Amino acid sequence: MLKWGTLPLMLLALNGFGQTCCSGGVPLSANIGFPAASKGSFQFSLTHDLNVLRTLKNGLEKLDDRSRTRRTHSMLFSTGYTFSPRISADVSLSYVWQQRIIDRTGLPKNIERTKGIGDVMLLLKYQVTSPGNQDMALLLGVGGKLPTGKTAMESDDGIPLNLDLQPGSGAFDGIFWALFTRKLGFRPSASLNALAVARVTGIHDTFRQVQTYEIGDNYRIHLGISDQFVIGTTLFNASMNLRYRQAFKDKIDGQELSNTGGKWVFLNPEIRLPLSTSLSLSLQVELPIYANITGEQLSTTYRTTNGFYYTPQ
Repeated sequence: MLKWGTLPLMLLALNGFGQTCCSGGVPLSANIGFPAASKGSFQFSLTHDLNVLRTLKNGLEKLDDRSRTRRTHSMLFSTGYTFSPRISADVSLSYVWQQRIIDRTGLPKNIERTKGIGDVMLLLKYQVTSPGNQDMALLLGVGGKLPTGKTAMESDDGIPLNLDLQPGSGAFDGIFWALFTRKLGFRPSASLNALAVARVTGIHDTFRQVQTYEIGDNYRIHLGISDQFVIGTTLFNASMNLRYRQAFKDKIDGQELSNTGGKWVFLNPEIRLPLSTSLSLSLQVELPIYANITGEQLSTTYRTTNGFYYTPQ
């Protein structure tokens, strides 16, 4: 069975699955997808995710407009339990703070803030490869998102806010997940990793009480390499990952929204520092290196995810 240190920290950062037309949002499944562990063991994580969106784009073009900014803070708690050498399950919970500022010359500054409990993510996983294989692992997972977050918050003026400012999405979604990791023969502490995630969205059929809203399906592919290093007497894990994300257009009452969806590539370096044999601190940043936006949208400028992870040894 593969140990924690041999797996990439990218598993702990499936950022996305937020309900927003922009390139980020509420990272409901930020920590879902723990690696394989021994039968009867629990795993935990508590992380803070900050997504800063102040880059306005139209297609591939970056627009010279800094009048709009978005920030999303999320506290995420995830836990996983291993029922048998092959079968395990994960659950992820979130609490979300969001802020949107529109500051145009000659007009009053508009600030909208929301906060609340987000949606819940569940994932059931099966290890296809032998649990005793120390060099290679293939895990498949299927799960869903439960609409536990609010979707009817209003501005101070009593105007219903857009869905991308709500803590929840108002719909049940399907999640399909697959992880492959393999050690490098010439360096056993290093591993190559591939992760694929598909989110098939449901329909919020009471949006603003009279409309239906469907967030566009999301597909992600993560490719990375991780390794262990020693500085003095401290062993730490470092990883470098490329993330590709495609989001399809949202729909209101079955009609596609023009300024939604797109394709992104992110570079994601990460370092994990041990605090004990089972507890570690993760520090990571996500930087966009390619963004092809559908219509005019704010896109992620940078993103950080930092937190604590407990995995039994």
